[in-house]
Amino acid sequence: MRKTFAILALLWTFAIIVFCLIDLSVIASRTPKVSIPYIDKWMHFTIYVIFAFLWRMAIDTGKTKNWAFIFFAIAFGVIIEIAQQYTGYRSFEWHDIIANSLGVISGFVLVQIIKKSSRY
Repeated sequence: MRKTFAILALLWTFAIIVFCLIDLSVIASRTPKVSIPYIDKWMHFTIYVIFAFLWRMAIDTGKTKNWAFIFFAIAFGVIIEIAQQYTGYRSFEWHDIIANSLGVISGFVLVQIIKKSSRY
């Protein structure tokens, strides 16, 4: 089971890197405009809930390493945001980092709840 989560986590991480660093203006210009308040932030949050969930299910961090897991997952989001500012077509946003970080923490908590309730 962990191997499946590890493969999914790697694929999800690759997708984050690719889609966060490529120019999406061509795709955005062909899709209908959605006017949901803060949709971008909700997307960041959701992407990082899934990111943290998959990695936490793939790697048994043990109780003493939980904070290290959260730190490195948040650091990944920060690195992606920093890299975006150097693409020329994406930008760095503090609010994205906040949404990413809240997503990481939520994904981590979700796994903790699942593991406690199902004795995974």
